[in-house]
Amino acid sequence: AIEAFRHYDLLEESRERIARERSWLSGRLDDLGLTYEPPSANYILIAVPVEAEVLVGRLLSRGILVRDCRSFGLPRHIRVAVRTREEDRQLIEALEACLP
Repeated sequence: AIEAFRHYDLLEESRERIARERSWLSGRLDDLGLTYEPPSANYILIAVPVEAEVLVGRLLSRGILVRDCRSFGLPRHIRVAVRTREEDRQLIEALEACLP
């Protein structure tokens, strides 16, 4: 906890970076025609047009790991983390390739 307080000034910078990246990623999801819950954290819950299990497998074959939300009772949803711009680009490219 003490170490975290020593870097408290970096917290706002991190929040701003996540907010910018979340906005960019949300825009790309919009471009793909995907719907999602309005994100407020560094995760986005996305409705997908195929069974989550199928899409998760396709993405995994491309080295992309996302959360299958069937355990939440959402068989056609995945949850993704807001990451760096490069990682988010890779996610979007994989989604473009894996979605029908």
